Amino acid sequence: MTLGLLFDGLLLVVTLLVLLWTWRMTVSSGRSFTGRGWTILAFFIWLLEVSLAFLAQKGDFSTAVVDPLLPILTALRIAGLLILFRGIVLLSRALSHRERERSSLLRGQEELQFDSQQQEERYRDLLDSYQRLEQEAHFDRLTGLPNKEHFVSHLRGLLKRAKRHSQRVVLFRIRIEGMSGPSEKINRQARNSVLRELGTRLSMGVRESDPIGRLEGADFVVAMDDPQAAKDSHLVAGNLAKVLFKPLQRGQKRIGILGHIGIAFYPEDALDPDQMLDKADSALLKAQATKKNPFAFFNTAWSDRLSREQRLISDLKAAMKEDNLTLYFHPQVEIATGRIATVEALACWHHPERGLMQPSAFLPLAEEAGLRAALGESILEKACSQLLQWKSRISTHLQLAVNLSAAQLRSTDGVTQIEQILKRTGFPPERLILEVPSDLLEV
Repeated sequence: MTLGLLFDGLLLVVTLLVLLWTWRMTVSSGRSFTGRGWTILAFFIWLLEVSLAFLAQKGDFSTAVVDPLLPILTALRIAGLLILFRGIVLLSRALSHRERERSSLLRGQEELQFDSQQQEERYRDLLDSYQRLEQEAHFDRLTGLPNKEHFVSHLRGLLKRAKRHSQRVVLFRIRIEGMSGPSEKINRQARNSVLRELGTRLSMGVRESDPIGRLEGADFVVAMDDPQAAKDSHLVAGNLAKVLFKPLQRGQKRIGILGHIGIAFYPEDALDPDQMLDKADSALLKAQATKKNPFAFFNTAWSDRLSREQRLISDLKAAMKEDNLTLYFHPQVEIATGRIATVEALACWHHPERGLMQPSAFLPLAEEAGLRAALGESILEKACSQLLQWKSRISTHLQLAVNLSAAQLRSTDGVTQIEQILKRTGFPPERLILEVPSDLLEV
């Protein structure tokens, strides 16, 4: 009985330790285990069995009382063992399941951390791509200056602020028209290098708050709302010309820069960015035409004249395309014989609004617009064809005089074009007189 009591006490202590361990795990994990209830039941059964066994051994009971208790104690001992075993099995399963969940949770955390790193890298890539697109959308790739859209946006804000404070804004439009080096030829790489250098010069030559930009090609712009800059705009333009048009040194090579600046004001000349750019462009063309100063201010009279000339050039292109120019022949008579020796071919234009226009009224404009060479070739071919049609009614020795333009003389294939016209029309070359402008022969 004593050994059984010791064994029961030992099992009771083991059961209690299991209970304490499951309680600690429950507290630390925040969840209960499936075998905990079975272990508690085994504990109370063992407690009851030990209590009855202790009373049976130490108590003053007769044999008639103790003997019936022995089967009960044995049954309780066996039930306690089975229940304790059941509880331990369930606890081990719960622990195994908990370990699997913990491993799964760790794997999930690792995967989540990996996914988080991937998402972070993807976010950085997207951010870099967005910044590149933002840079390309708002800044010129070659010079790094704001492009036209970005500059116009800044200028619009500048004009709004100037309107609120009743201030003036001055716009400088700069155009680089030529670059010259020792070989008189500037390749594309050298040209791009010069444009980048000009962008740097422009950035360093103005205030950081002054909007600047590159429009297209070799056009740059600067806007200023400083009252002193607007007042002394001619001085500012002169300084810009000195900074930008100063020759560049590339090793042993010196590259000259030719350019002009057009100036327009808000609110005198224009009220919005597009108008200011147009007016500054008109002033720039004025500076190019006058060639007195590297800069010029917008002038309404000049702008109107320029508009008329541009409309006239457009009409002239249409007339040439539709062959609406009329050819007149001016005879030259020999005094001794009274015979017509030469006819000079002159092209006149019946303009729908201006009426009959003499060659002197539109040929200089055609020269400026780059139409003179094509116009001269057309006149020559029509004149040769007309004289051949008249050969039955006029002298076969009649000569044809045609004015050559400077553009035809400078053209590399000018002579070839004349030869081809003579070949197409069949006009005798010995009867053709080509008159050259006298100013081209001056040394």
